[in-house]
Amino acid sequence: MPRSVGERVAEHRRRQRAAGMISVSVVVPRTEARFFRELARTARAKHRPRRVQPSVDREATRPALSNRQLKIARRWATETGLKLRLTKPGLTLAEVLSRSIAHDIVRQGWPLGRNLGSLQDLQSRFAVGRNLIREAIRKLESQSIVVVRRGKNAGVVVTEPSLEAAAFSAGVYLEFHKIRGPHLREARRGLQLLALEHCMDRLNRSGRAALRAALEAEHELDRGAGTHDYQQLDMLIARLTGNPAFELFMDLILRMYRFHYRAHVTDQPEVTNELRKLHRALVYAILGGNRTDARRALVRQLDYTDQWLGDGA
Repeated sequence: MPRSVGERVAEHRRRQRAAGMISVSVVVPRTEARFFRELARTARAKHRPRRVQPSVDREATRPALSNRQLKIARRWATETGLKLRLTKPGLTLAEVLSRSIAHDIVRQGWPLGRNLGSLQDLQSRFAVGRNLIREAIRKLESQSIVVVRRGKNAGVVVTEPSLEAAAFSAGVYLEFHKIRGPHLREARRGLQLLALEHCMDRLNRSGRAALRAALEAEHELDRGAGTHDYQQLDMLIARLTGNPAFELFMDLILRMYRFHYRAHVTDQPEVTNELRKLHRALVYAILGGNRTDARRALVRQLDYTDQWLGDGA
């Protein structure tokens, strides 16, 4: 006898629980929806039962470039100054082309907004077919290196790489390698303590003003604010180091925190109040130039966050 929709849903949930899975609703900024969907998909895939199959290195078994393709790839590498092992197994001509274009952009000093020409222009420049140039440009678009504009001023335009694109790729890699809460806590603690030292080394008048403004903005947050809003001070300190690597790695770790730790600070007013106090103590110590107090305040903040969040996923 056919079962109702409710019975089928109930059976599906029973199977999920038996497999150690639960359903969780997470409210995230619209701009981060793609990032969290992909991480959730990766996490689900790890819990699905898999058949045991012989280990095969697919990249190693994929044929390398043919002699004709190798000759073409070497010409591109010579023209753009690309340093790449062209005999690497699994390397495709589209990947060589995309890396050649990207390397040429870097060599030119990343001319933001420069129009590299239409797809037809690039097709003629590199003497390739339409499908190959489109595949190469799609790779560059996914990495936020170029954007294809249509209509007036149409063409392939150099754009500004986004933190989101870089963090997305790195986040998927970390999920594949089964990163867990303890890994994140260890990495975050080391990174933030080091960023604090560099921030205080480079702190100037505009940096001091930015720290004061961040405290004021956090004080004005209402119950509609999310965990992301209470992490802005951490991002600001990383930005004030003047080192883009600190900013990238901090953004990645905080995104992973929001994915792995489902709790939201705005669900617990006592948590937001305590975080504000800890942030205030940290900023005052930084502004006062007291490294010992600043380090101590940051450690207290990290300890409190770890205690509140628990082990995480």
